[in-house]
Amino acid sequence: MLKVDFSDNPSIYNLVKELKEKHKPIDIFICNAGIVPKQSRKTPQGLEEMFMVNYLSKFLVVNLLLENQCSTGPGAGYPG
Repeated sequence: MLKVDFSDNPSIYNLVKELKEKHKPIDIFICNAGIVPKQSRKTPQGLEEMFMVNYLSKFLVVNLLLENQCSTGPGAGYPG
């Protein structure tokens, strides 16, 4: 199990770095993280937290995994 905070960009970059350096490629990745806070909150980077976690973090992590060749299958090695 690896820890990641999808509201924090450096945490996402660290996750992908650790996956690339210490683990086998990912065969299946399910993007199901999501939050609905009672009040609007900002991430450490100043973004709205619900937008970051529910949308932007998934885009970032999937693209980083593909760029760093941390996945297998038809999309692996996609040039971007």
